[in-house]
Amino acid sequence: MSELINNSSERVQKLKQLLLKLHEDESLEKTKAELEEMLGQVPYGEVVQAEQELINEGLPPQEIQKYCDMHSRALKDNIDLTYMKDVPDGHPVHSLRMENRAIEAELSKLKEIFIKCKFNKESINVSDAINQLKGIFNLLMDVEKHYMKKENIIFSILEKYNITGPSTVMWGKDDEVRQFLKSSISVLNDNEKADAETLQGYIDLMLSPTAEALQEMIDKEEKILFPMCLDKFTDIDWYDVYKQADDVGNCIYVPTNEWKPEGIIVEDEERNVTSDRIKLSTGSFTVEELESLLDSMPFDITFVDKD
Repeated sequence: MSELINNSSERVQKLKQLLLKLHEDESLEKTKAELEEMLGQVPYGEVVQAEQELINEGLPPQEIQKYCDMHSRALKDNIDLTYMKDVPDGHPVHSLRMENRAIEAELSKLKEIFIKCKFNKESINVSDAINQLKGIFNLLMDVEKHYMKKENIIFSILEKYNITGPSTVMWGKDDEVRQFLKSSISVLNDNEKADAETLQGYIDLMLSPTAEALQEMIDKEEKILFPMCLDKFTDIDWYDVYKQADDVGNCIYVPTNEWKPEGIIVEDEERNVTSDRIKLSTGSFTVEELESLLDSMPFDITFVDKD
């Protein structure tokens, strides 16, 4: 056992040294080669520990955030996920993963359009391509719900376990993705009459980096955040996430199965649901919130009956 602990401690120290090299402008490929040679498969918990220790030792979270994507690329395929716990359908992690699959499906559509724009400039209908891109990017704005569940619910529970560094860094990267998405939509809305060459420039400078940022966040969640939380959280913690996530709503994907932790008695849901809260598949309203929303619309809606 002591040998395993020592080996883990040594790996964390070596990992910290290698991550610091990235901040000292060391070559990414050179550092990745060192990672592969010295560490082989890195348990995900040690990646979290290394980043947390660097922050505790004085490295500002903003510095780790600055090179976060570089860290991910250097560690890609080097993180051991073989011991990650399985979860049933309906579990918060299962739902978050399914939301990621739905996001990736939209990213695949983006890549197809990017390829067509690059290699079929003469035949592509630019106006149609821009409209398709606008539709996909507007749908991807739904990632806000995904990030809210992560930031406002999961990160607060992590803080209970004194884990703050990785979530601080990830929150900063979430904000970058949000800004990328807003800028991409703005570019598309402001350039509806762009020609093929101009559109290609926007793809290279803004749209493609936005898609990459979304994919890299998915990798961070599934290789670092979710395994770490599955190790740390109790079923009571996860049930708390499950109930609060219902109020936030869903990102593209809508869960079909309910989930309750086995072996734990949970209070009767009916006694805890307020009579004035209206639940939808994408979130919930109080009666006052819904009335305010309807009152703010610049037209009237009258409901007669189900037909």
